[in-house]
Amino acid sequence: MGYIKSGQLGMMLKRMKNRVESSYNAEIMSRYETLCEQYRYMLKFFYDGMNDPHRDEMLKGMISRAFTLDSDVMMMEKFHSSPSYSALMKTLPQSRMDTMTMISGLRESDISPKEHYALLHNVFLTIFFSLSWKEQDSRMWTAFLIDDRVSTVDAQTIVSAITLSCANGFCIEKFKTLVYVYLTSHDEHVRQRALIGCIFTFDKADAMPYSADFKAIIQDLFADEGTESAVLEILMQIIHCNETERDNKKINDEIMPEIMKSSAIQITPQGIKEKKPDEMDEILNPGKYEKQMEKLESSLDKVRKLQSSGADVFFSGFSMMKRYPFFYKLCNWFVPFTVEHPDLIALNYGENKEKMMDGMLRNPSLCDSDKYSFVFAFQSIMPSLPENIRQAMMEGGGLIGSLDTLDEESAMQSASFIRRMYLQNLYRFFKLNPQIKMRNLFENREWLANLMDAECMNGESLVELCKFLLRRKYIDEACSFARKIKNDGVESGLLLAAVAMEKGEKDVARAFYNDILENNPECRQALNGLAKLSFQNSDYVVSHAAFKRLVELFPDNLSYQINNAMSGVLAGKATELLNEVYRLDFENENNGTVKRLLAWTLLCLGRFEQAKSIYEKILRNTFDDTTENDIICMMDLYWLEGNIKSSIDTALKYRNSYLKGKSDEEVSECLGEVLRSEATNLKPYFSDFMKDAGLLIDAVIFLQSPSSSCD
Repeated sequence: MGYIKSGQLGMMLKRMKNRVESSYNAEIMSRYETLCEQYRYMLKFFYDGMNDPHRDEMLKGMISRAFTLDSDVMMMEKFHSSPSYSALMKTLPQSRMDTMTMISGLRESDISPKEHYALLHNVFLTIFFSLSWKEQDSRMWTAFLIDDRVSTVDAQTIVSAITLSCANGFCIEKFKTLVYVYLTSHDEHVRQRALIGCIFTFDKADAMPYSADFKAIIQDLFADEGTESAVLEILMQIIHCNETERDNKKINDEIMPEIMKSSAIQITPQGIKEKKPDEMDEILNPGKYEKQMEKLESSLDKVRKLQSSGADVFFSGFSMMKRYPFFYKLCNWFVPFTVEHPDLIALNYGENKEKMMDGMLRNPSLCDSDKYSFVFAFQSIMPSLPENIRQAMMEGGGLIGSLDTLDEESAMQSASFIRRMYLQNLYRFFKLNPQIKMRNLFENREWLANLMDAECMNGESLVELCKFLLRRKYIDEACSFARKIKNDGVESGLLLAAVAMEKGEKDVARAFYNDILENNPECRQALNGLAKLSFQNSDYVVSHAAFKRLVELFPDNLSYQINNAMSGVLAGKATELLNEVYRLDFENENNGTVKRLLAWTLLCLGRFEQAKSIYEKILRNTFDDTTENDIICMMDLYWLEGNIKSSIDTALKYRNSYLKGKSDEEVSECLGEVLRSEATNLKPYFSDFMKDAGLLIDAVIFLQSPSSSCD
């Protein structure tokens, strides 16, 4: 790239020579030799001192051609070095098809469905392995794909082929085709496939000699008013796809066992059978059936909630159904579900076949890939099903749609739904296809970094995306996008503060909170953020002031009241807050957190016996489970009353409960940090405490067992 930026085309061509010769591709060799010859002529004219007003333009064109040639060489190297690519290349049609031949063939109406799909498969592979396109190729394919007379099945499949080809090696003409198909097609399915293709093949404009052309294309893409919100949703759905395996593990481990226990069918070596109700069991356990149904409904509701949040809940179930011969044709991973597919026409479902296929077409829960899997799997298990279940599934398109809340046909035609289903198709291809191992675009997110660099999303979309990325713990990506956000309002300021906290930049976060409060002194999120941040930094005066304001604004919020009192006590205001703490205890007598607040306040005031009485109840789990801090406070109390043995025994309990498995050195460091913190918080009573802290720590370490020694 350095030679491109410096305009040294000759050096770039020299470095390419060996790789071009190793490609053994006549077309690439011819393009290389022509380019070298033309550049030599340019250098000769330059040497002779001839003034050519078109020289800069011609040089730019040559550099662009060299860049494209280099990209094609890299693609050829990839195709020939990978066994899976090489094997697939051998299935290409013997006679090479140019763009006009492919388009003419697909427009042919006097051929059988089988012949048409064979041609579609060949076109798919030809595009998949194609090198860089010329502008004419882009114009012809764009015109074909936006033509309303073209089959939507053909158009969608070809858009997927262009996407994969452009992902193999970036080509601006292929990218341009995807952009203008999205902007001008009337078919929503074709448009959304093209837009997802644009996102997955988004490249670095600055790294290309035709960066100005690329940026112009991007400007056209984002000038469309629906693009930005659609891209935002696509990015979020891609994150959901990346979490598919985690979601499916939750379903398999936690939800499916309950569904199977409550189900009215059972799987036996002889097939699937319907469970017969046990009449005696119903008499002995009245209501048992209703409870089972409630559990089943509850489990199904969990699946619905996962699905409505964007989770791909069927991936695991269908991942083992991709071994049918159908999926050994690359094209079939991307063909929309259609009853006209020759492989479906050949299936024998009997008289209910039409109902079955119609049900699958209208099924809102499954992506196209899973619909194909289902019909092939159902064909094989159909004989083992009870008659009533078989009929119900045939007539209901598999019954799987009942798990989804999308029950209206119009919802299935929405752009959002179409994108979601297509992304699930793509995810299955990259994860499960047995033929070819491409770079997984869901995992290798170069396109995401390039999208950040392009600065094509505005503040609101960036804020929304960053919030989503933070919630999903994509911290690095959130931080990268956050760099593009201007601090020009409450929402952006809160987000930038949250990002700063994730990066550990607490001073930066505090500055953002203070900026917000300067103009919006009653902003709840900013007050809460500042209060918590200050508490973590032991800045209890600021924390108390912020929590106090929150209590004034939201007097019924118990959490704010507790935190206000705790930060105030730690800020040295225990005496003036004692009555407030007693009031909280009176109104919430069984609240463990309030009890701890009262005990700590009494401890800070030197009322050790009263504090000890409360902590003893807490340690007996009277209110809730014992916490790490409860044991530390009890250790403090024993020490303060002079009961050294009990204090050390409590410290031993703390080690065994919370420092288990740590080395003596780690225990010493942890206990030292705890004791220093306690000495700071209880300064008036622990003035000489740290003098003997080393003895306490050594006692915990070396009196842990009779075999302990100082060796």
